Amino acid sequence: MRALYEAVFCGWKPADPKFGGSIVRVLLRRLFGLPSQQNVVDTSQRLFSAGLVREAIDRLSAQVRAAPSADIEICLMAMRHRGFFHVQHPQGAPHWPPVVQASPFAAGVIPSVEKDQLSASILAQGIQGHGALIVRGLLSSAQISTMTAAIDNAIKAADVEPDRRNEEQQAWFTPLQPCPEGGEQKIARKWVRDGGGVLAADSPRGFFKLLETLGQSGVLPVLAGYLGEAPALSVKKTTLRRVSPKSNSGWHQDGAFLGQDIRTVNLWIALTDCGVDAPSMDMVPTRLPGIVPTGTGEASFSWSVDDAAVRAAAGDTPPVRLHFKAGDAILFDERNLHRTAVDPGMTQERYAIEAWFFAPSCYPLNQLPLLC
Repeated sequence: MRALYEAVFCGWKPADPKFGGSIVRVLLRRLFGLPSQQNVVDTSQRLFSAGLVREAIDRLSAQVRAAPSADIEICLMAMRHRGFFHVQHPQGAPHWPPVVQASPFAAGVIPSVEKDQLSASILAQGIQGHGALIVRGLLSSAQISTMTAAIDNAIKAADVEPDRRNEEQQAWFTPLQPCPEGGEQKIARKWVRDGGGVLAADSPRGFFKLLETLGQSGVLPVLAGYLGEAPALSVKKTTLRRVSPKSNSGWHQDGAFLGQDIRTVNLWIALTDCGVDAPSMDMVPTRLPGIVPTGTGEASFSWSVDDAAVRAAAGDTPPVRLHFKAGDAILFDERNLHRTAVDPGMTQERYAIEAWFFAPSCYPLNQLPLLC
């Protein structure tokens, strides 16, 4: 019963009853059979109970690096979610948005910098002055390969019937059950999967590799500097994507459904070349003063913006088609007006990561927080 208790401590509950029985059997078998893993879980439980949440996460993370295990990775994923509600978050920057000096970038385009030029002040100039900032070569070729394989593995595991997933597949896909502290329990998993993606939080191993990759890239301190505090990710808005060239989406601003008084940055990373053979993005290259009315005119969805409203909002900065090399990234916030860009001649799938970071001091809890 000790291993079962530890699973409950970690906050994990089966999203599917049949699947849950399988996980419990795996936990009992593996944790009782591997004393070193049991010791790690015991220690992490004590740390978590003592309020040392990040130390508990660090202990489990070190174990995953040393010996990847579905049991530990599932537990770690749940702890990152539940732990958000058990740590003291800073008050946050007193003034928002950050004040920026005159932009050094040309108007009417999305500015771009090389990875080694990225800083919190440059990010602020890009987002607050132009609506976004492109970072060329954020990920290395090895990191691109790691995350591309992670997306394939997560999607493959997601498409296996829950009671047929083996232990390896459970590491790649185990739906995260939200803890009750957040109050919001609905997750549109089918909508995400139908769109060619898997929520990163539903892939314990994929999420771990994502955080390791972002940590190696150096982007996390930049995001903390821009937001004024160490950021948290979102269960609902952090996605591993493999998008068909036939896909499409309407013009939209994520702020239309993220809520008011938030501080956020979306880090979108291309893992394949985008804009010629594979879908990319169309984007209005300016900072908009607010949220454009949705669902009007010929808008395809209640949350999308029709072409006439896009032209009116863009004014003298018409939309641009963006092109990315694998490893390039773009950062923007909830006001950015954009859509998936597709052409009839595109034939290749697009691999990408979408990761929405929020300032914990004003986190929209219905987006379900995750400690980074």
